[in-house]
Amino acid sequence: MARANHSTPLIYLTVNDGPSGVYTGQVIDVVRLLREDCKTPARLVALVPLVLFRKHRKTIRSQMPDAIVIPMVPKLRNWRFNLAQLVLVFGRLGRCSVIARNPLAANLALTCRSLGLVKRVCYDGRGAVAAEVAEYSPGNPLERLMPGMEGRAVLESDFRIAVSPRLVAYWEQQYGYASDKHVVIPCSYSGHFEEVDLAAARGKRGELGLLDEDIVLVFAGGTSGWQSAELLAKTVSAFLAKSPAHKLICLSQDRVVERLLAQFPNQVRQFWLEPRQVPATMAAGDYGLLIREPTITNWVGAPVKFAEYLACGLPVICSDCIGYCADFIKMHKAGFVVDGNANEPLALPPVAMAEKLRIRALAESWYSKKSERIKTGYLRAVEAVG
Repeated sequence: MARANHSTPLIYLTVNDGPSGVYTGQVIDVVRLLREDCKTPARLVALVPLVLFRKHRKTIRSQMPDAIVIPMVPKLRNWRFNLAQLVLVFGRLGRCSVIARNPLAANLALTCRSLGLVKRVCYDGRGAVAAEVAEYSPGNPLERLMPGMEGRAVLESDFRIAVSPRLVAYWEQQYGYASDKHVVIPCSYSGHFEEVDLAAARGKRGELGLLDEDIVLVFAGGTSGWQSAELLAKTVSAFLAKSPAHKLICLSQDRVVERLLAQFPNQVRQFWLEPRQVPATMAAGDYGLLIREPTITNWVGAPVKFAEYLACGLPVICSDCIGYCADFIKMHKAGFVVDGNANEPLALPPVAMAEKLRIRALAESWYSKKSERIKTGYLRAVEAVG
């Protein structure tokens, strides 16, 4: 892989994003990749909510000691006033380029560019943000403003990263985007998924009270609306009811999961683990679950959980409405694509170790930050703004 070697500082800017497993994998690890593989002097600048400032700064700096963590002006509707703090930061760092993680970050960076403080801006598009707010956060203070903010981020940035080709299509349809100045980089998994031991996963099944002949689904997810917990419960309930040998490992605290646990107490295992404990437990299963409802948010997405399931050797049961993942599964025979309304009950065969190893190899090739595909994508973005 060709390597960049820029003297211009590169800032990775996040706004209103707090530390989590996703933040570690999609922000901290990306900054490390920019430094180590793209040979770029990258620096993380994170604007975090004021009420959580001390906690978030401690957590972020424990992973990246030179990160610049700044408290935001209270109330999200006052997002523009955070410009003053960025003017000071960029003024101190010198004229830099910025990769901005969401429309808020991109709009602040674009204004700094107009002030001569920023050289170029790359919009890191993680999804259809305006659609997501309208579909899952109606009444949000930014609902009316987000289409304009996202449109500006897409149209005025010097370069763009998209998580899927369908996100680019959304930009074209929604905002009239008509450029080739973008690269598609799907969500890649975190470093602690790199060393999954599939041979040890059988022993982990025993620890969890699971038998070799059980067929075990794995769900790892949060409580966000687009994760479609009710639809997931409908699918899983039908599966568990078919046989006592059908089991579920659930890494979530959602109330819907608690209902499943009450309904099938001998078939559901629920855990809430530290991020580094997650891969070994996931790998003890047979299939990963990615069941979601048909919305724009899901249509354009490339969920990081998809990459994580594959990294653990799990074929994925995926709704047809998650376009990128469904296409990948069909192309690589990496699981099963199901009806978006979960109308068909799951009938799943056992998964042999050879198949788990094949799925794991797919993940290493397509979704590891060590893969040439991921590195080359970020290198292209760096060269575009460097």
